[in-house]
Order: sequence, then structure tokens, then C-alpha cells
Amino acid sequence: MLKFYGRQWEASYGHVDGHAYIAWRDALMTLQPKQIRRGLDAVIDEGNEYPPNLIKFLRLCRDPGYFTMSESRVSLPPPNVHKRPEVQTAKEKALAEMKKTLGIDKQENKS
Repeated sequence: MLKFYGRQWEASYGHVDGHAYIAWRDALMTLQPKQIRRGLDAVIDEGNEYPPNLIKFLRLCRDPGYFTMSESRVSLPPPNVHKRPEVQTAKEKALAEMKKTLGIDKQENKS
């Protein structure tokens, strides 16, 4: 993280032998190397100006679905509400009311 964030990392977490570094070290020791790589990749992809806190970094490492910017994240397609029968009926009714109000319906019948 020091490589990515430089002085911001030091300002946030202090020196290498400080309490924050010890907490990070202890937490990282519970992870597999591939999990740490996942977390680092997510940090890079997020592109945030400031380093993540330990809790967020652990989430990024452990949960592949946590990183919301990931292209590999599967999502549902947008709902297709415009084709639902009740929506179609409401549209037709609203259009008929507009035509009636504007007198368009009468003009079409004269032609």
C-alpha cells in the first residue's frame, strides 16, 4: 500500500513498527496470497485517492462480489416495465385522453 499511496499511507497508518502496521500484518496473515492479490487489484481498479481502511481492504480480499466496479460482477438486466399489459393499457388510456383534450381525435375522424 505504501507503494500505491506513498505519504498518504504513512500519514494514515504511521511508521512500519506502529500499532496500525501490526494490526494490518496480523490481519493479512489470515489471508491466502490469492485473496491479497484480489484486494490489491480491487484497490487499483477503484482508483481512490485515499487508501482503504483495514476493514474495507479485508472485504475486498475476501469477497469477490464486494467490489462493485468489477466488470465481472453479474447483475440483473433492467426491468422491461414498458411491455407489461397494465403499463400498455395505462399508456393507451393516457394517449386517448390527450387526443380528446387536444381535439386530435375529431380531426382524424374527419379525414
